[in-house]
Amino acid sequence: MAGVAYLHFLLVWAPARVVGWILPIVSDGNVHIVAADGSVWQGSGELRVAVPRSDHGVSLGTWFWRWNAAAMFRGEASFDVRARRAERWGRVTWQADGVAISDLQAELPASLLAAVPAFAGYRPDGTLSIEVVQLSMSPEGRLRGQGKVRWRDAALGAITTAAMGESLLEFSGRDGQTMAFTVRPVRGPVEVSARGEWLQSAAVIASGEIALAEAGSAWKPWLDSVAQRLNDHRYRFAFDVRTDSSLSPPTAERAPARLARHP
Repeated sequence: MAGVAYLHFLLVWAPARVVGWILPIVSDGNVHIVAADGSVWQGSGELRVAVPRSDHGVSLGTWFWRWNAAAMFRGEASFDVRARRAERWGRVTWQADGVAISDLQAELPASLLAAVPAFAGYRPDGTLSIEVVQLSMSPEGRLRGQGKVRWRDAALGAITTAAMGESLLEFSGRDGQTMAFTVRPVRGPVEVSARGEWLQSAAVIASGEIALAEAGSAWKPWLDSVAQRLNDHRYRFAFDVRTDSSLSPPTAERAPARLARHP
């Protein structure tokens, strides 16, 4: 009886910073909570995650959580979570075979992509609207799931101040080794269409085409240096990114070698 009472006290009254102690342990140091407020049962804090194979970490803003007590009887640790601007709650569950995320929404500034080596030096701007239907990760890093990311008012300030418009990335993967994705334009002067894969080795490969409207002509000088021009308004490209911190990041003065002319 005393043990049950203590567990009840821990869940209801233990300070939220306990979650801050636990998260780095169960996530192998990849997830942290900063400035936690409330209790383990229900609280909020700034969520920070590590970029794979990088020394960088990014802030995902303020998130709210509430303990899903029923999961304890299934041998799981589960929280309902919600980003500050999200319309509904999602769920994060730690199981013996890894972590599972479902029904998760978030709106985040695209500037957080600057922490990813592939985007370093580009000054990404705009808003990322993220919707995860389901995503699971094993302790070995195997990914499965599906979802989409909409990049609104996309821009890369180190190349040009002109906005690209809006693009939609949809991803899915079942085997744990690769996560396939497609990119298609929604609207805007720069229309990117691509197919690619995210590999378990933390490499991203993709190829596709870029179509420019007249309003997108400010992008031509950069595209001429990194992609194959098909005609005055269309380009073909190939993309090979290894998220390895040992790679020197690209700068505005030096175009990234990882974005290459299509063979």
